[in-house]
Amino acid sequence: SFIENENIELFFVGGKILPEYKMAVGPITRNTLSMFNFDNCFISCAGIDPDTRMVYTADMETMDIKNQVLKQSVNKYLLIDSSKLHIKGFCSFIDSNDFDAIICDGKANLNEDDVPLNYIIVDEIE
Repeated sequence: SFIENENIELFFVGGKILPEYKMAVGPITRNTLSMFNFDNCFISCAGIDPDTRMVYTADMETMDIKNQVLKQSVNKYLLIDSSKLHIKGFCSFIDSNDFDAIICDGKANLNEDDVPLNYIIVDEIE
């Protein structure tokens, strides 16, 4: 497992755990994250509308933590699969243009002429 890999330095962030999202949220999480600076961050979302370029999250707590990480990151990447396209979530989160790249699988139903410049379509995500 990656935890046993001696080449990886692993930090756990405290806070309230949301099992359905496999992430920690809340003021403890936000305060802990505020101590770090990131070269790269990779996040996901509940949905994205390629036409309006809006990215959505499922709730306010996850949005709060994602905003904290984005604020402290040099490079910002959104990782999605094609099932997230044209889906609106509960919370409007961020404009997709604010990401350095949006990485999506090759099943994305996007007209090549309409694909925003920051989209990277890959044939297979493992």
